[in-house]
Amino acid sequence: GELNRANGWQVGIHVDAASGGFVMPFQPEEEVGLCDFRVPAVLSMSASGHKFGVSMCGTGWVLWRDRDDLSEHIAISVSYLGGKADSYTL
Repeated sequence: GELNRANGWQVGIHVDAASGGFVMPFQPEEEVGLCDFRVPAVLSMSASGHKFGVSMCGTGWVLWRDRDDLSEHIAISVSYLGGKADSYTL
């Protein structure tokens, strides 16, 4: 945050939260520090569902703070069940 402000930059951070991403945001800040959307420079976070046995191996989720930070080359809008939905692929 300080370097971004001092230099007029807009460099964002991606947090690869793996399995800890499911619990870290709910832990006391003084015990684990901040590594989630409470940090203004954090633009995206990912977590791995397969590590808990709730999905197939290699399945995970990515959250973006703001839709504008997601490249149009990754997300497309599709018609789904009578409405619009975003579909993502890497």
